[in-house]
Amino acid sequence: FILSHPLATALPYPYRPVYQKKQCPVYIPHGRKDRLIPYRQSEMLRTLAPANIHLCAIEGAGHNNLPVPPEYHDLLYDILHGEAVTILRA
Repeated sequence: FILSHPLATALPYPYRPVYQKKQCPVYIPHGRKDRLIPYRQSEMLRTLAPANIHLCAIEGAGHNNLPVPPEYHDLLYDILHGEAVTILRA
């Protein structure tokens, strides 16, 4: 499951247990320079189920240019091909 919708980190409380019950890995690609959705919101979302939710920092990416850096495409390739993914474990 790849979580890339910006509102997903601001879900109302009743929806948060859904992420806690996920059995599959959830990958959250987030630009470190995002000025619209603070990076810390993805960090907070990751705390809901740290074993299954993987925060993937895209250095240099903001909000609207997340798919521009090659790291983003490398991440998607790795996820879709079941390869090791570089994730942030804060």
